[in-house]
Amino acid sequence: MTNSLATYLSEARLKAWNDAIDERHSVRSYQKRPVREEALQSIEGLLRGFSPLCRHARGHLVVQNASRLFTGFLGPFGKISNAPAAVVFAGEFHLPRYMEAVGYLGEGIVLEATSLGLGTCWIAGSFSRDRTLARIRLDPGWKVVALTPLGYESRHTTLGDMALKALAKSDSRKPLSEIVTGLPRPRWPRGLKGALEAAQWAPSARNAQPWRFRVDRDGVALMADTGDVNLNSMKRLDCGIAMLHFEVACCAAGITGSWRFPKPGIPMIAKYRYA
Repeated sequence: MTNSLATYLSEARLKAWNDAIDERHSVRSYQKRPVREEALQSIEGLLRGFSPLCRHARGHLVVQNASRLFTGFLGPFGKISNAPAAVVFAGEFHLPRYMEAVGYLGEGIVLEATSLGLGTCWIAGSFSRDRTLARIRLDPGWKVVALTPLGYESRHTTLGDMALKALAKSDSRKPLSEIVTGLPRPRWPRGLKGALEAAQWAPSARNAQPWRFRVDRDGVALMADTGDVNLNSMKRLDCGIAMLHFEVACCAAGITGSWRFPKPGIPMIAKYRYA
């Protein structure tokens, strides 16, 4: 059991993150100028977490030759270019819920970066694991799960960027009617539709949007689209990202509550229980 996110973050930061949900988009091409020191310091303050839900995750900041960490998924196609910095997201892989924790922590850093005028992009496959491990220090029992570049978006969009955006259909989302079940809308608390829309627009691998929500009288349950998923599933990472979007928007709407994890064997990721 955890307290509301508003217990751990200032009202100003929560508002900035809520605004960033609408502004965030994936950026693969960057300007060659370095990230401002004040912005890096702000991000550094979040690397070890901002809520108990982050306890099995950690971020590692890389500020020199960060572009060398990234690869294209078809040769140079889709490669991150000119990123002056990056954050490496790691999880304590022998513990349950570590993937949700990485998604939750990582998206907090993404929203913070967005609020500071920086571009980001979740990268879970197209990076050099050897080069990444050479740049950070991992404790035993931890593994690298994903990265994000950090920097100022290039004014020039490449053909590769446009092709990837079209391929992922990143500007489209499944309708709420497809991802939300449970109580009919007239019985939803005021502001809940906006919170579900914030989760609806969370980033996910290949824009698969693998989350499903069920609105109950006492809160909102979150499941993966295929029901139960294994401990290491990337769908858990994506659901952790959606959890943060939903909770930030709930705080903005005055829907007080917190995420609770189910007992083992229950095919549910988590449930946001109203206070």
